[in-house]
Amino acid sequence: MKRLINKILFGLTLTGGSLGLHSCGDWLDINSNELAATKTEAGYLFNYAAINYSSKRVGGDQWLPIIYAAQVASDADNWFVGADMYNISTYATGNGWVTSYSSCGYNLLKAIEFATGENDSNSVAQCKILLANTVWESSMLYGDIPYSEAWNIEGTQTPKFDTQKDVFYSVIGLLDEALDGIDESNSKRIDKYDIYYTGDMAKWRRLGNSLKLKFYMYLANKEDVGDEIKAIIDGGELMNSSADAFVFPFYTTPGNQNPNYQLTVQYPDYYEYCFFANPTVLDPMKALDDPRIPIYFRANADGEYISLEASEKGSVVTDKEISEKPSLCTEAVFQKNNLLRADYPDVICSYAETMFYVAEAYVRGLGVAKDLAQATLQLVKRRAPGLYHVANSGQATWCELAAEAVRQASLPCSVRAVASSDKTLRANYEVLSSAKYTALTGCTMRPWSQALREYIYSVLLASQ
Repeated sequence: MKRLINKILFGLTLTGGSLGLHSCGDWLDINSNELAATKTEAGYLFNYAAINYSSKRVGGDQWLPIIYAAQVASDADNWFVGADMYNISTYATGNGWVTSYSSCGYNLLKAIEFATGENDSNSVAQCKILLANTVWESSMLYGDIPYSEAWNIEGTQTPKFDTQKDVFYSVIGLLDEALDGIDESNSKRIDKYDIYYTGDMAKWRRLGNSLKLKFYMYLANKEDVGDEIKAIIDGGELMNSSADAFVFPFYTTPGNQNPNYQLTVQYPDYYEYCFFANPTVLDPMKALDDPRIPIYFRANADGEYISLEASEKGSVVTDKEISEKPSLCTEAVFQKNNLLRADYPDVICSYAETMFYVAEAYVRGLGVAKDLAQATLQLVKRRAPGLYHVANSGQATWCELAAEAVRQASLPCSVRAVASSDKTLRANYEVLSSAKYTALTGCTMRPWSQALREYIYSVLLASQ
């Protein structure tokens, strides 16, 4: 009986297959799912991409290999040895490549398509800025990557690899398109699904310009882009405070926690005895008496910060040796109360980072000069005779100037105000007015605090 049933089923299978050969297309046509969604809100796809992007950045799929490849950390005798220490491959980062191209790239392109159909230029701009950053980051990890032919699922299954140079210029072009499309007067935008800025298009504009500066600063190592850098800095639409930072938040509530924190819970011993401070990072910080050392690292059992050299065979000590003798080196690279907290955010692009790029541009002379040199050039161009006072805008006492310099440089000292009745080497009152210069050139000098900040950053960079 069983054999008979099998024969009948086998015969039905063959018959069905034979019928399918003649009418498969028509049969599928009449069984299409009319309830299937063909489009959705751009905000849904944007939010999905943002969540997956930061989960990849700070999770084990990408964060762990990068800290080794970048020589931030050393490990014990069982992780990232040999070529894995220096090669960020598609295998080393696990889901990193998939996330960048599927969860982020494809979904953001579909969001752009849907938002364009709704004449929502702000949502298009938000998606393009996020897409530009994800593609740029992928190129920084892998070099030449598919871009111009990527995500064309029906057109090609094997997209060509674009050179890193072409990718950089392409994402800058994407940022330009986004910035041109931002309309702060238009209420259409991604707001409640925008976890970064909740639809604040002024912040998105400043982010777009800040990312452009960042990308150009990397290009400047190979390309003559000084004029482009100058235009961005002179435009004055960069991040202007920490409130503008491009940050993905995490929270203490389960399901919304930083992925690295979740790994410390899942593998507590691994995080205790696998991460060690690498001399590439720790030793220069110790030489500069960097105040961030206790934030980045944990002291050993003797209260000391000792780096551990990595090698192609792994570290010079094993997990077991470290667990038995914790004084051998700094126990853990990242302080659990800081970088590994449940609510530690993913800082994608910060205000401080942007200001470092501005300072670097001045130090390297990439299209810009110091304030006085710029002012002198403007006067020379106009063949302007006479006496001109040129100074940065704003007012400050000598005490306020000194206090601000000490604060920005994080110097271990204090500034005390001196009463005007005390004998000083300075005049009681002295002001340099740039009004005459501004009236002639139409140029307004930037605030003194900004110029001071860039000068201090340039000094710190030059000293390293």
